[in-house]
Amino acid sequence: MDEPFGAVDPITRQRLQDELIRIQAELQKTIVIVTHDFDEAVKLGDWIVVFAEGARIVQYDTPERILAEPADAFVEEFIGSGAGLKQLTLRRVDEVPLADAVIAHPGDAARDVLARMDEVGHQHAVVVDARKRPVQWPSRRQLGRIDVVGGVPEPRLPVIGNRATLNDALDTMLVSSAGAALVTGRGGAFLGVIDVETVMDAITSARASAAGGVEGAPVGTNTGTIGTVGPTPRGPSRPPDPPPPTPPPRTTGRPDERRDRGPLRRRRRRAELARAHRAARRDRRGARRVPRLARRRAAHRGRAHHARTRGAGRSTLEHLVLTFSAAAIVLVIAVPLGVLLTRGRFRGYSAPVLAVANFGQAAPAIGLVVLLSMVMTGSGFTASLVALVLYAALPVLRNTMIGIRGVDERLVEAGRGMGMSRASVLFRIELPLAVPVMLAGIRTALVLLVGTAALAAFVNGGGLGVLITTGVSLYLYPVLVSGALLISLLALAIDWLGRVVEHVARPKGL
Repeated sequence: MDEPFGAVDPITRQRLQDELIRIQAELQKTIVIVTHDFDEAVKLGDWIVVFAEGARIVQYDTPERILAEPADAFVEEFIGSGAGLKQLTLRRVDEVPLADAVIAHPGDAARDVLARMDEVGHQHAVVVDARKRPVQWPSRRQLGRIDVVGGVPEPRLPVIGNRATLNDALDTMLVSSAGAALVTGRGGAFLGVIDVETVMDAITSARASAAGGVEGAPVGTNTGTIGTVGPTPRGPSRPPDPPPPTPPPRTTGRPDERRDRGPLRRRRRRAELARAHRAARRDRRGARRVPRLARRRAAHRGRAHHARTRGAGRSTLEHLVLTFSAAAIVLVIAVPLGVLLTRGRFRGYSAPVLAVANFGQAAPAIGLVVLLSMVMTGSGFTASLVALVLYAALPVLRNTMIGIRGVDERLVEAGRGMGMSRASVLFRIELPLAVPVMLAGIRTALVLLVGTAALAAFVNGGGLGVLITTGVSLYLYPVLVSGALLISLLALAIDWLGRVVEHVARPKGL
């Protein structure tokens, strides 16, 4: 596959990459992917081949070893900055040691919890509910102010799943400014604490393990046999690097309460990471003079935050474009058609036309969108637009006909008696008096379009529905709720604006 995920947004790309990994694990087949995104290659590939100009193989190794020891300057430039941070995407939280913590339950006496904290020298305790899920992370000072431990969940508790990558864990620590995060397992049960020092140790150990011997990679030949290609040579031989020092025994609690790990050094590193993160928000290039690793980490987080913000803004714009494009087409079609069906000999066709419009709204919206996407060729936006037009045409068509038919016949006859033509009667008497009813139909159609446009995400039509589908498929409930809230707020805002327009456009005296 050549650049299979190059034309999708970052959220959808991550979902598709995870799906490809799952499919490959089930099929147990070799999949070859061509990509210019080294981060994508690190995530998807068990082995990576780096080509230079002229289809020349520069390096052929595992992702771990390429990140640890690039073959030459070309590979190092291709990898880009932050090679150590890219190592974090290869390891998961459950692969590193976790620290224990003092466990408390809602209703426990605060003095008993403080006594247990004194025994082990901790400054914080983890409060868990009946299902062992963390709900609070109070400090010694907070516990000293209360008599009984509470059970109200903290809204911004830094929690990470044990199957998350170390990169995600570091993101959680930086966002929470805690320098550590609570790790949960199946069912959200508390497992332990992970801190920045653990992540740094993981980078060191990953480099050391990658520098070790690697078995040859299986390679197919034209004859159908399987050979091997050894790791790319690294130049002149050199004595092996000494093994990394054995870390001291891990204790429990937050990192700032373990005296044997160098509290001052940890505080400085956490402060550097926090400063770099704030600097990246102000300057995406991360040009402040902060330690190299912290600067690269902050730049990576700045790009990720920008991608998420840009994705939400682009989805909102796509949703509005889809909604108002469909509304404009509905007005161009339904209003003239409604006027025509109230004229003379065309009145007999009103029943079958309304039946077709009723079918468009009675059919399930999701079924209509998917059916049109299968029948029509082109983009999902076009299929979604046609489905929305069919779905929203009925309120405008029906209210146009009802509004014109509701005009008093005596007023029409009076206009004709004054010598007005049929067109003058229509535009100067019938349509102005029918405007309130017509605007009510247009407002109803707009609200329907805002809600139904979310279904365009199922056929790659864009819109805020992408946030909902992404939140459901990736279990990102904040993203799901954000998409639903944005759609609801848009519908309420359009309904309010429609009522204001109805009030302003209502003819005087009605």
